This record gives sequence, C-alpha cells and structure tokens, in this order.
Amino acid sequence: MSTTTSTTAPTGFSMSPVTTPARILVRQRSNLGGSRFVGITGITDPADAQTCIRHFMEYTSHRSTLANTSIALGLLTSQNRLIGGECNNTRSLSIEGINDICCVQDSRVQYIVHLCTKSAANIGESLNTIRSACPNIHGVQLNTPFLQAGDLRAQVATVYGGKSAITSHTPLFLSIEPETLREWDWNPDAVTVHVSTFVYGESGRIDPCIDRVIIDPSEGKELVMDPEKILPILRAIHKEFPGLPLICSGGLSGKTVTTALGDIVDEIPCISTDAEGGLRTSQDCFDCNEATGYIQSTLQLFEDAPSN
Repeated sequence: MSTTTSTTAPTGFSMSPVTTPARILVRQRSNLGGSRFVGITGITDPADAQTCIRHFMEYTSHRSTLANTSIALGLLTSQNRLIGGECNNTRSLSIEGINDICCVQDSRVQYIVHLCTKSAANIGESLNTIRSACPNIHGVQLNTPFLQAGDLRAQVATVYGGKSAITSHTPLFLSIEPETLREWDWNPDAVTVHVSTFVYGESGRIDPCIDRVIIDPSEGKELVMDPEKILPILRAIHKEFPGLPLICSGGLSGKTVTTALGDIVDEIPCISTDAEGGLRTSQDCFDCNEATGYIQSTLQLFEDAPSN
C-alpha cells in the first residue's frame, strides 16, 4: 500500500508528486548517542559549555526515564570562519573555537556544527574541512535557505567520492528555515514533500542524505514559536517518516518551553529541542542561568511525556 502526497511547488522550488510507502521507517546512519536531545546553540565559551553539560548530567544521573536523552551543543560557523576569515556574527566560531568547546567526551554529550551558508555551492568544501579539522563533531546542521536535495547530494559526492550517503558521511541535519516556511505559508504537505526528496534517491529508492530535520521559524532570535503552526508540520513529517528524528526550535527558554512544546511532546515524545536566542541577555551574551533553567524544564517535560 502506498500514499501519494502532492502539492504545488512554491516559488524557487521544483517539486513533483512523490509516492512513498505508508509509514516508511527511514534507515538511520546517525551515531548520536540518544533518541532525543536537549539542544543549546550559540555557546562560544568552553566554561559555559561545561556548566551546561554538568547541569544536564547531574539532573539525569538517577533518572532512568531519561537514559536515552542527550545534550547537544550547537556550534555556529560559516564557510568564511572555517577558512580563518572574519564574521559579523559574534556567535560564529573558528575551527579552533569549535575544538576548544568539544572538550567533554561522553556518550550523552553531542557536538553539532551549525553551518550557515547562503547557498549550497560551498557545502561540500565546508563538510570536508569540518571532517578533517574537527574530530569530535557528531553532526552538521545545514542552515541554508531553500536547500535542494539534488544540490546537497552533489556536494556530498564531491567530498565522499559519490559513495552511498547512508554509510559514508557525518550525520547531516536539514534545517527548514523561516524563509522556506513563509514561502510555503506553513503548509505541512509542502514541507513533507520537500523532506521526502532528501529521503529518496533519484531511483525512488530509500537513500537518505539527511539524518534529522529541524523546524526553526526563529532564525536564532527570541521569537517564540507558535505550536499551532509547528505541530501540523511535525505531525505530517512524523506520520510519513516515523524513523526520521525531528527537532523543534523557536524562542525556547526555561520560561517558554513547557507552554510551547507541551502538546508537541505529548504527541511526538521522541522530539528533540534546540534553543538559542531565548538563552541570551539583552546584550546578546550567553546566559548560563537561563540555559540551565531551560535544560531542567525540558528534561521535566520529557519525563512527563508518554513513552515512545
């Protein structure tokens, strides 16, 4: 039995109707140490990273319901920073800055590079740099507006010799950017069709070139997401690809996470979270107190969620 999902391609996209086996379980390549994680992005100081990790470990150490939950630190960078150039974004790290933060090695601590690019043109070169220069990285999140699956596959092939994406490279996270969500008018079918192009190869067979999908309407700013807009999108992707891990982001903090994610976690208990702008002061400095509050509130939410 199969289902056909069809939608009109928004401006800037070339999409066709995709036929997919109902409730297909996407094969995962990820070496991430947990089925879900509490994510914190934008840390630039190793001491702040260690504080967050320590708080996570202390809270989860004797809670068996959180045994499969990790903490993921998102490390922002760009092609220019990776080659030693400057960047206006003070949260963007050089190779040295990334490696300095990746100082705690534990199966429940994950380091995810957030690669910010305007186009797919330099993704392959950047992935190669990250792979060779950052040995402790567990994944790369692609923050590229309107990224197309064909472009990503071509870039990956330049780095990994055209080998199967399932087995050959660092886990990749597809970020559905705010520009994309607005272009589609928050249409769950349009987002699901787009994601399916990253799951299936040109032959129509399962050949995923991504490991996770993050829905991020906030651009790293303190804009609290609207669960009424986000949940239908997450629900549609999860129904079509229940084995594809999802991440939810958007203005999360210790004060907002329960309200913003309560209904989402109830429906999709395996969801991961990521916070950035909501963990910063009015002077755009990382706030460790806010971060530890967010960690605890999110873990409490996970504890109260239905079993997976």
